Amino acid sequence: MTLKENKSLVSSRIKDFLCSANAYSHDTHNIQCLETHISWIFLTGEFAYKVKKPVTLGFVDFSTLTLRKHFCEEELRLNRRFAPKIYLEVVTINQVNDVLTVNGNGPIVDFAVKMRQFSQAALLSNLCNQNRLSDDIIDQMAEKIAHFHLSLNAIEPLSDSIESVKHSVFSNLEEIQELEYLARESDQLRRIESNTHTQFSKLIPILKERQKGGFIRDCHGDLHLGNIANIGGEVTLFDCIEFNEEFRYIDIICDIAFTLMDLDFRQRTTQANRLLNQYLELTGDYNGLHLLRFYQIYLALVRAKVHLIQANQSQSPPSSRSELYHKFKSYLDLAESYFDSSLPVMILMSGLSGSGKSTIAAQLAYHSGAIRIRSDVERKRLYNLSALDSSSKMTHIDIYSEAATEDTFAHLQTLVTAIVHAGYSCIVDATFIRQPQRDDFIQLANKLECPIHILYCYAEQATLERRIRQRALSQRDASEADISVLYSQIQSQDPFTQEERQHLHQIDSEKELDLPHLINLLGMEQDPKQHMER
Repeated sequence: MTLKENKSLVSSRIKDFLCSANAYSHDTHNIQCLETHISWIFLTGEFAYKVKKPVTLGFVDFSTLTLRKHFCEEELRLNRRFAPKIYLEVVTINQVNDVLTVNGNGPIVDFAVKMRQFSQAALLSNLCNQNRLSDDIIDQMAEKIAHFHLSLNAIEPLSDSIESVKHSVFSNLEEIQELEYLARESDQLRRIESNTHTQFSKLIPILKERQKGGFIRDCHGDLHLGNIANIGGEVTLFDCIEFNEEFRYIDIICDIAFTLMDLDFRQRTTQANRLLNQYLELTGDYNGLHLLRFYQIYLALVRAKVHLIQANQSQSPPSSRSELYHKFKSYLDLAESYFDSSLPVMILMSGLSGSGKSTIAAQLAYHSGAIRIRSDVERKRLYNLSALDSSSKMTHIDIYSEAATEDTFAHLQTLVTAIVHAGYSCIVDATFIRQPQRDDFIQLANKLECPIHILYCYAEQATLERRIRQRALSQRDASEADISVLYSQIQSQDPFTQEERQHLHQIDSEKELDLPHLINLLGMEQDPKQHMER
């Protein structure tokens, strides 16, 4: 059907008509209209319809019917990558005389994306506000985002990606500074701008390396908690950027940086650390840590600008404008907090299979902001196996041979170096029952000039055996060590040397762990963002 723009039908009439049950061929219930600066979303009961406003802004152009059709089709295509059950089809809005209908007869006056409606209570932003954002949901998020990123092919950026990043970051800062009543925060903004310039200059080689390495992909682009939902127990991403490819053609670490920053802002830093550790373990993208804080700073400043604009333009009572300004200031504080970093620490987890070292390592990472790397996972990664794959798939290779073990520990050293250079403490989760392996990492810590601690976890042998059997039955852990491996470890473990004992802390994993005390003992200050006032 020929597309034609009906100039006599103003956008407000579309809104009025689609708020009426007569516009739809299906039953409706309690129709509601949600509005953003670029779209309307009509909630009708079973289905939701998203209509693009005929606007032209600096970053979006929906000014013609042809463009709105194109971007409706793009929204459907792009979001079906991760939410095919929600995004159903593009429908027409038709007019006969003065009556509008969805997918009706008569000339097409606009288009809409038809979606399956879900409760707004399912949004992770709302679950977080209600203190119902569980660790299970965080783990699902990590899987969903990681698998999505791993499914994407590398793309050629639309322009020089380094210049694009520079322009996005510093033009955003300029826009904040140009808004009129900023005298109160001008000193803080100058500090942020100066530190951002310094950091960007240092990161240019890494930005180039990431582009060459294929980490620029067709991502989501707007991955905050308001665009993730828990629908029927399944974490679902939705509402990615469709209207501007430059916002979507980004480094994958920038994509998840938005989610992590949003969790930090909502005082969910322990869960942000959990999400980051799970994501990195699934993707293996530990080199992305070099850019993570830089992108978190940028995205916090983007959110700061949005709230400042709303505070300036708001027709609401002074109390509402004050709240918006407070959020603006909180985002500035969060952005500035990402510049703060303590001296990285290296932690070697040591102990027999079943001694609880992986569980303790995970708790330590989530509550301190450290990054955990697991020998069981990285050993399998070297042979293109996922964490839960069985090594029996490798019919001609023994991934537990002496040579494979040497390769695994060399790889762990490479990862530790990258993580510490990126400014993060690193927890190396391996048995470390052989003294030469421990010595290699002590020498590495000396080279990296970072403190090192050895956490030796232990338990009664009966407990070790019970845990190993339970782990094997669950089939939810990367470790393949069985009882026979445990017996071999007992016979072959090396005692700690006098030098090693200077770094040694022993933990009885059958007793309750005093995590704050342990973090303090190791000199790993709990993440200060957990205590920031919002």
